[in-house]
Amino acid sequence: HVVGKLDELKQDVISRIDTVDGKLDDLNKLLEKVITSTSFLFAVKLQAYSAILSSIRSNFPASKCIDGNTGNFCHTSKEKYPWLALDLGKSVRVSSVTIYNRDDGNRQDCCGQRLQDLEIRISDNLPTTPASESFKGGSKLGFFEGPGENGEVIEMFSKPLAGRYVVLMNNSKGRHGADFLNLAEVTCMGYS
Repeated sequence: HVVGKLDELKQDVISRIDTVDGKLDDLNKLLEKVITSTSFLFAVKLQAYSAILSSIRSNFPASKCIDGNTGNFCHTSKEKYPWLALDLGKSVRVSSVTIYNRDDGNRQDCCGQRLQDLEIRISDNLPTTPASESFKGGSKLGFFEGPGENGEVIEMFSKPLAGRYVVLMNNSKGRHGADFLNLAEVTCMGYS
């Protein structure tokens, strides 16, 4: 009879330990979510030292996407996978990216809807593939399905990802043939 009680007590203790272990796992997962979702609270604005486009249309260079002026924009030629890369100067941890979509003021019909299937990646390397191929380097911070609206502000948050470049690429996989990428401004937050 005593052996039966000891076995019962042993099973009860094991069950309680398993319950505590399960709760600790749940607590660890919850803490990870809290840290990820609040990391932007302690982030600082990261300075882009330069910007690069996969191609340049007319007089709309990449530098117009990092000049602090949302009244102008950068613009690629029509490509299958057009991209913009911000050079942060060194590897940093990026926790959020804010995209200011093009807004032509009086021309309400153009061209916010072009912003779609936008993939944001943090990488230590620039895309080396031509704009006819998708860039898969680094880590994916977010994806904006779109289509965007004129002047829309899109904010993407993530656990901090390390890299020197913030790469924004229209990743429609050729679904729309080819398209332009034209954005007013891009800023990012994170840690040096």
